[in-house]
Amino acid sequence: MLLFLALFVPGAVCSEWNVTYHQQHICALKGSSVVIPCSFYYPKDLQVKKVMWGHERSNIIDGPFIFESEMNETDTRFKYTGDKQHNCSFKIQDIEHNDTGKYAFRFITDTEKGKWTGKVGSTLEVVDLNVSVTKPNVNDRTKEGDSVNLTCINGCDGDHLSSAFTWFKNREPINEGPVLYLSNMSSTDSGNYSCSLKTHTGTASRVINIHVEFELKVSSFSHTCPCFLGRRDANRQMKEMKQKENGALVLFFRVLHICITSNLF
Repeated sequence: MLLFLALFVPGAVCSEWNVTYHQQHICALKGSSVVIPCSFYYPKDLQVKKVMWGHERSNIIDGPFIFESEMNETDTRFKYTGDKQHNCSFKIQDIEHNDTGKYAFRFITDTEKGKWTGKVGSTLEVVDLNVSVTKPNVNDRTKEGDSVNLTCINGCDGDHLSSAFTWFKNREPINEGPVLYLSNMSSTDSGNYSCSLKTHTGTASRVINIHVEFELKVSSFSHTCPCFLGRRDANRQMKEMKQKENGALVLFFRVLHICITSNLF
């Protein structure tokens, strides 16, 4: 009677064989690295001989596996960070979009039937780092004096800007933080902007090209010149009419009161 009860107590036997995935859903950025935390259990009198990790695109029981402890020909991006005791954690580096999907751990012991696969698995979602552009002027054109805000968005953060970011202009780091504020812009602000995780520069976002249009301001006034003004003097005076004012080039056109038909120019 006691033996009968032991056989039907939930977990009395099955609990000896188990794989626990501490995160069943993991979100990661393309280009980053992630660890799938995992633990496994088996009868104490057995010894683990072989450990494997599989992806759902293949048979997670029969393989082929993306990692196999007895095989040397595995992708170097995949690294087993666990052991053959109870830790089955698995690291994926330089994550790509085709890494998306469910991963499962399998181990084999020193007995013929001592094999187990944690079929529940852990699912990896891969997203891109994105940049949101905000500016008061709805026109696509950006002119001198305008302001533009660039926000780096990690899709794994949801609505919270919790990640640490680095901003780049023409591939050179210029600032840190989730938002890059560009105010009272000038032509020197033109360039290619992107962001990445501070801890993983390989997670670069798409490039945002900003071109600040130079605004030409023109003023004109009349100036009385003798009709006999020669070509050389006229050219010299026209060169002197260019000057810088408040950061914008102002061209002053002098109206020469001369006879155009005189062919002085």
